[in-house]
Amino acid sequence: MQKFILRRLLAVIPILIGITLVTFLLMNVIPGSPLALMIDPKAGELDPMAAKLIQAKWGLDQPLHIQYLRFLKNALHGDLGYSYRFNQDVTKIVLQRLPATGRLAVAALTVSVTVGILAGVVAAVKHQTWVDSAAMAVALIGVSMPVFWSGLMLMYILAVKLRWLPPSGYGDGAFRYLLMPAVTLGFSMAGVIARLTRSSMLNVIRMEYVTTARSKGVSERGVIYRHAFRNAMIPVVTLVGVQTGALLSGAVVTETVFSWPGVGRLLIDSIMFRDLPVVQGSVILIALIFLTVNLAVDIVYAYLDPRIRY
Repeated sequence: MQKFILRRLLAVIPILIGITLVTFLLMNVIPGSPLALMIDPKAGELDPMAAKLIQAKWGLDQPLHIQYLRFLKNALHGDLGYSYRFNQDVTKIVLQRLPATGRLAVAALTVSVTVGILAGVVAAVKHQTWVDSAAMAVALIGVSMPVFWSGLMLMYILAVKLRWLPPSGYGDGAFRYLLMPAVTLGFSMAGVIARLTRSSMLNVIRMEYVTTARSKGVSERGVIYRHAFRNAMIPVVTLVGVQTGALLSGAVVTETVFSWPGVGRLLIDSIMFRDLPVVQGSVILIALIFLTVNLAVDIVYAYLDPRIRY
């Protein structure tokens, strides 16, 4: 098991380097200059000599590969650079936004996993009944509906019309501010989990060892939850890990729609202002979370099915 985990950890290193390289190159080839953030708009055009001094101060006058290697070296020491826009350390800015994104991600993941697995198991047990059809219809709606549209619809119904919940913002961190963003983000992922859970459960229920358990007099509940459920969860666990990445990317849209002060909204604002250090820091953080979750999924997957270790 230790060798299995070590191999997965070593595989993370080139992936993370590739992510930082692609992000760095993309932010440097798009039109515009970060110098615009460093001058007062009322001052008019920047003097060429002053522009050279600013570029030299921030290292923008050096070749791209030198800038990237310097960034990579500093990042290994925990230094993600200095924000052009906020004039603060990037690590500090990103970590300040991380708790809000963490709350939203955990709440959305809880909604999606709970609703998705429950709906999938019930649909499989009630196969070819109206319960099965209704559960899969709702799952299909969740998969098909864009996150920004479902968020706006919830906002219109629950906040504007019924006035049950605040329309947006973080407020004082109360649960009522978290509810709509979490449901919006979790519902789309729940549909995918429900469909896979149903399919996996139906495959397992038809296997010989399940039939043998029934022939021995094991109750139907025992057959479902003691024999079928664990084996059916192997592909579902993998999907949850993959969907966590989609959840983080969806959080960028959800945080923008609901004015949620997390890393996703910070990333969008920084891209608009070409604040390259903050963009890189945010992307690296999201990538680290994604890779960590996938590593955890691989370990759980190997625990559920020991054959995977070999």
